[in-house]
Amino acid sequence: MKRAKAILAHCKLFRPFIPPVVDGKLWQDYPTSVLASDRRFFSFEPGAKWHGFEGYAADQYFVDPCKLLLTTPGINAETGEYSDFGVPATILAHYLREKRHCAGEVRSQLHSVSY
Repeated sequence: MKRAKAILAHCKLFRPFIPPVVDGKLWQDYPTSVLASDRRFFSFEPGAKWHGFEGYAADQYFVDPCKLLLTTPGINAETGEYSDFGVPATILAHYLREKRHCAGEVRSQLHSVSY
């Protein structure tokens, strides 16, 4: 959670795959201890625009708080459409591995990489 907060504070192109706002307050503005103890900070709320998923019930799905899923520019999560500019997640994964910021990705897709 501390890494997700640091990425939100310092990165413009890449972001963790988490709800940007919870109860009207930015995700990163909550204390880490609160984030770690309440699953609503990782919940897929039906109808929320940040993830673009449909067809599930409240409290059915959650982002794994023990993993860091980074999204890269290229797909608008709210609409599902491609953007004019994009960065394949493989490039980010190779960069982070080369700089030894991460041991290696668990899974990489077109515009997301999971650690």
